[in-house]
Amino acid sequence: MFVKTGDASLPSLVKHAALGYIISTIVGKLVLAGLVGTGSAISAYLTAPMFLILTTFAVSRHYLTFHCEQTVGCWPQSPHPTALDGTPRACRMPSKASDGGAPLWFLPPPGTHMHHHWDKCIIAPCKSQDALAQHVGFGGSAKSSKYIGKPNVYNCQPLNFEDMSVSQMDLMIQRLESTGVGEEYRSDLDLAVQRMKVEEYADRLKLAVGGRWQEKRDAS
Repeated sequence: MFVKTGDASLPSLVKHAALGYIISTIVGKLVLAGLVGTGSAISAYLTAPMFLILTTFAVSRHYLTFHCEQTVGCWPQSPHPTALDGTPRACRMPSKASDGGAPLWFLPPPGTHMHHHWDKCIIAPCKSQDALAQHVGFGGSAKSSKYIGKPNVYNCQPLNFEDMSVSQMDLMIQRLESTGVGEEYRSDLDLAVQRMKVEEYADRLKLAVGGRWQEKRDAS
C-alpha cells in the first residue's frame, strides 16, 4: 500500500515539498551534469547562506513561469484507443503527454483509471475496490469479450510519483512491472528508476545536512 488513510494530508505534502523539493531538484541537475560524486562539495554548497537566496529565487521563478503542458503532474491530454499485440483496443495516453516531463506520463492522474465507455477511451474515478487495493498498472476490462487483453490503465493511489518517498517509488515501479508496463514503456520505467535513485541520494544528503545543522545548533 502506498498511503494509509489520512497520510496524504496537506501538511505532509507541504513538508515534503519544501526542503525535499529544493534539494532533489539541485541534486537531480548535478546528477545529469555528472557531479553527483562530489558529495562534500554539494554539502558545503547547501549549508552556505547563498543557497537559501538562490533557491528562494528559483522556486519563485518556477511558479511565475508555470505552464501546464510543460509541468510534471499536469494532464492536458486525453487517452485514445491504441492497437497493441494482445490488446487490439487499448486505452493509452498519447505520446505528447510525455512533454510534461513526468517519468510516469502514461498513467492517468492519481485516483483515476482509463477505460472504455461507449467505445470511447475516458479517464474516470477508480472504483471503490480498486481504490482500497490501490491498484496501479495495466488491467483487463469488465467487458473482456469485447476488449481483450489489458486495455485499462489504473492509478488508484493518491500521490504523484514525484511526491512519493523512495520506498513508495520502489513499490510503484514493482507493481507497474508486474502488470506488464515495462513491455510497453521500458525506457520510461528506467527513467523512473533513475529518478528514484536521485531521491534516495537526496534523502541521504538531507540527513547529512540536517545532522550538521543540529551539531551547530547544539554547539551554539
